[in-house]
Amino acid sequence: MPNDFVPLTAAACLFPYRPHVNTLRRWASRGCHGVRLRTVKLGKIRMTSREWATEFVAAAIDATPDCYADDAPATSTSHQRAEAQLDAMGV
Repeated sequence: MPNDFVPLTAAACLFPYRPHVNTLRRWASRGCHGVRLRTVKLGKIRMTSREWATEFVAAAIDATPDCYADDAPATSTSHQRAEAQLDAMGV
């Protein structure tokens, strides 16, 4: 078990960008793409660790659907269809 626990209120600095504390609470309770942030509760304070934050980010990236991938097409099918209709009308 890690020994470098950080309260969720200060844990934003452990992530690639600084998510709001409510985002961290949501990741701990409901998860993100089926992955939950591991936490412990010490008294009234919910805490996580650098190790658990790193594991969460790696697992959430692996669980991210392909529609969010960088190689996804920039435009949707409906957008392309609308563009084709506008071209057909000469707009």
